[in-house]
Amino acid sequence: MKTKFPFFRIYVSLLSILSVTIHASERPQYSLLRYNEDWSTFSRSEHRDKFDKLKYVSPTANGEIWMSFGGQWRERVEAWDNFAFGTPANDQDVVLLQRVVQHVDIHSGERFRVFVEAISALATERDLPGGKRSIDVDSFDLLNGFADLSFRIGDGKLTTRIGRQQFKFGKQRLVSPLPWANANHRWDGVNAIYIEKGYSLQAFASRYVPVDKYDFNESDHGNKLSGL
Repeated sequence: MKTKFPFFRIYVSLLSILSVTIHASERPQYSLLRYNEDWSTFSRSEHRDKFDKLKYVSPTANGEIWMSFGGQWRERVEAWDNFAFGTPANDQDVVLLQRVVQHVDIHSGERFRVFVEAISALATERDLPGGKRSIDVDSFDLLNGFADLSFRIGDGKLTTRIGRQQFKFGKQRLVSPLPWANANHRWDGVNAIYIEKGYSLQAFASRYVPVDKYDFNESDHGNKLSGL
């Protein structure tokens, strides 16, 4: 006689699903703007990737100071045919675009933070009109480089951010880091961010930083962006 335990099997299956869900929730999500990621809780999580050890590194026993490292390597091929509806004499081309981004996120307690992110965006020869554009090439530069000073105010948190930073608002129709391009948008400025119970209020004043393809990028004093 064979004994079956259907309820036991269902119970074990539910426990397995619950276990996977819990472990998945412990791992922080990657973000388009990498400075929005929070790996502080990862110190108590199980490392399941060979690069996980780089996401939380603490030189102190109490974890008061900790660092997180990350990056991206992207290769993209653009093939053009009938460029500008065939108007120019040369309306066909194939371009290889390469982008390497590396960052380090340093925290000292809950109040102080420094985030630095560098970018190298390169491209092969582009024979189409305009040649290599500023959205194609940014040989080596600072993408994000800012310091945060945070304070608890009631049930919320106020963060003052000073330095170079990327912005992303709404559907990115007006203000965007332009992630689809090889070289990205960025701004130099001051940003105040207040977060409480899932709501946020942001006030900022900044200057746009145009890309100089082969030199260090400097902010344009005549191109300002501010808002609340």
